Amino acid sequence: MEPSYESAVALACRAAGPLAGHLGLFVASLIDQQYAASVVHVKVRHAVSFDRWLAKHGVALADLGEIHIAQYQRRRRRRRRSIRAETRRREGYEVIALLGFLRTRGVCEAAQANSTPAEDLAAGFGQHLQDQQGLAAATIARYTTVARQFLTERGNVDLRALRAFEIIEFVQRQGRRMQAPAR
Repeated sequence: MEPSYESAVALACRAAGPLAGHLGLFVASLIDQQYAASVVHVKVRHAVSFDRWLAKHGVALADLGEIHIAQYQRRRRRRRRSIRAETRRREGYEVIALLGFLRTRGVCEAAQANSTPAEDLAAGFGQHLQDQQGLAAATIARYTTVARQFLTERGNVDLRALRAFEIIEFVQRQGRRMQAPAR
């Protein structure tokens, strides 16, 4: 049976940890963004799992940050079964998106600004590739790495001042550095 929006709402209602009061609004925001019901269900499933972990470890929402997501990602399942790499990667994206949602609502502290403007632009580009283009995680990682290299090398991250010849020169330099794939 295909998951429905109602099943995602019911799943969110099962949360009993620190996220419990916010998951209903999170589901509503996902529906407003026109995510498919099956996608909303998966996102909520990861959010409820994260909620249980937060409750178990006594993490208050006001203190929630990237460090907790990293700790959550390193956890092991009961009975010592490992978590598939793709599941863990997807789960990481979903929990980071949930943290972003909570931050926009003022529930959690804003992220510490330890990044450069080039890194911020590349991260935004990666988020666009994930949300709007639906690319695979490996493709997103590669594209954002190249974008970050370009912006860092360029120094100036004002995209309005960007000229076509700058991109062409960068691609030509990258082409000389890279090797052809093995056959």
